[in-house]
Amino acid sequence: MPSSFQKDHVPSYASVTNKSTVIVQPKNTEKKVSETKAELLGKVNPVENNLNISNVKSSRSGGVIISCNSSKDTKKIVEIVENELREDYNIKQLSNLCPRIRISGIPKEITSEMFSKSLVHQNQLLFNDVNEDYKVVSYSSQRKSDKYLQAVVQIDTVSYNNIMKAGKLLIGYKYCKVWDAIDVRRCYNCCGFHHHSDKCDQNFPICPRCSEKHKVQECKSDILKCTNCSMLKATNANINTNHAAWDINKCTVYKTHVENFKKIIFNSQ
Repeated sequence: MPSSFQKDHVPSYASVTNKSTVIVQPKNTEKKVSETKAELLGKVNPVENNLNISNVKSSRSGGVIISCNSSKDTKKIVEIVENELREDYNIKQLSNLCPRIRISGIPKEITSEMFSKSLVHQNQLLFNDVNEDYKVVSYSSQRKSDKYLQAVVQIDTVSYNNIMKAGKLLIGYKYCKVWDAIDVRRCYNCCGFHHHSDKCDQNFPICPRCSEKHKVQECKSDILKCTNCSMLKATNANINTNHAAWDINKCTVYKTHVENFKKIIFNSQ
């Protein structure tokens, strides 16, 4: 199979779950999952501790992955396990991944601190119970106009759906346009997806301009040819390959990865 498709690692459960999640791993790797669950039930009883657990999955070596609807519940689980079971178990908070939006046309006089406060306070009906988990990923000038600012914000799926349907957010005294900012990572070495170039196991670069085996800085070709779409063209003759691999508006393979990633995000609730 072509190298860039080999590199398209499927995101792990830990990287795509939308809920607050922890993994409880026994120090004894021979321990069974059933034994781990039994000991957890004895010390971290969901009913007695009023835990709103939404999902439980088995992990390797007797581990258990626990998802909750609130970070408060996972913090409680971490606290109990560290106090009561730390001699026999390790517990780790798993990173969450939520959809992102881009907000453009923010007035220049709105500072990053003002934006963070205005975002939820002025748009409470759109946010999921005044979402405590939103995160401002970036706040900067717009590329095409330095008169306005733009922000990328990570939010929960309920708020995302509400905001995308509205298409705008009130910031200060101005309604600002909202865009979908869900993206997939593209490797600068092999042009594959879902990993960084420093994690790529391919020992030669693929040019994102012409798809030959050299760095983009060394490219002398006048013809654009997407390496990912070229591979797909072998099974679909209608695929357009006359673009660079970084062209998110024309690359069919990139768009397919984004749509598949969205399905993972929204179906993992």
